[in-house]
Amino acid sequence: MPLRASNSAALHTLKFLTVLREHMPKVSIIIPCYNHGHYLDEAVNSVLRQSFQDFEIIVVNDGSTDDFTNKLLSSYVKPKTTILNQENKGLGGARNSGIRLSTGEYIVCLDADDKLHPEFLQKTIPILDEDYEHRYGFVMTWVQLFGDMNFVWETSEYDPYLLGMRNGMHPAAPFRKECWEAGGGYSERMTTCGYEDWDFWVTIAALGYKWVTLKEPLIYYRKTAGSMLGKANEKRLVLFREIIKNHEQFYRANYEEIMVKGLGYFDARIKMYEDRLLELSARNKANTFLKKLKIVKDKLVFFRRG
Repeated sequence: MPLRASNSAALHTLKFLTVLREHMPKVSIIIPCYNHGHYLDEAVNSVLRQSFQDFEIIVVNDGSTDDFTNKLLSSYVKPKTTILNQENKGLGGARNSGIRLSTGEYIVCLDADDKLHPEFLQKTIPILDEDYEHRYGFVMTWVQLFGDMNFVWETSEYDPYLLGMRNGMHPAAPFRKECWEAGGGYSERMTTCGYEDWDFWVTIAALGYKWVTLKEPLIYYRKTAGSMLGKANEKRLVLFREIIKNHEQFYRANYEEIMVKGLGYFDARIKMYEDRLLELSARNKANTFLKKLKIVKDKLVFFRRG
């Protein structure tokens, strides 16, 4: 029986969408850039060198104020790369803007001063692709620090309760776009440069998704004295209260498990500082670690009172 006009149009639309989907990149790499033009080429080139090539790059110029970055981005031409200019919205807002423009099934949010190992996408994306039940929301890898520090950060394996107490993740982990949609995106209220990503990972865990951690350093994190994470650590308690407020139901439902994991973590940190103090002979170094010890103990008291 021949199709009626309405059915024929619907079939045509379906075929068009199927073809369109086949030409859409599987992965969208979002690179927020605020006054980091001098690092941007390193980040973009690390993506372009990927052995897995089914991606697009969206660089979000988040209201940069320095002439170098704005001049660079005004004529920036790279393969597979789109530039989005906007007024400053902070890191969470820049990521959200880039993701809204994206067409990929999976998202990677790469900071403009960080880089990816050439096999990063090849080793992470198939894990999500082959997870037909969508149990995993994102894939984490270990992280190689470079710059002012040089060591491997062994990021956290799956443990939603420990995640509720500390951020053991790097923001560049690939995640399903459906997680971003279901969770309402990155918080744009946390403008004190830092824990937008932690808040987002808790969102995904609270939705019931798990994650996988690959035990090899496939992300390169530039560590400098002025890095965003270092600045955020100075205001950790304020930011942590905001995360709890954003996910009150998750913290109430899992209070005991989170406290057990968290207190164990802080007890271990205190023991580490105490052991290192015994090894230090220089007074100025000892004073530095005494201050760190006091900060950790203050946090421990805060959590126990909570």
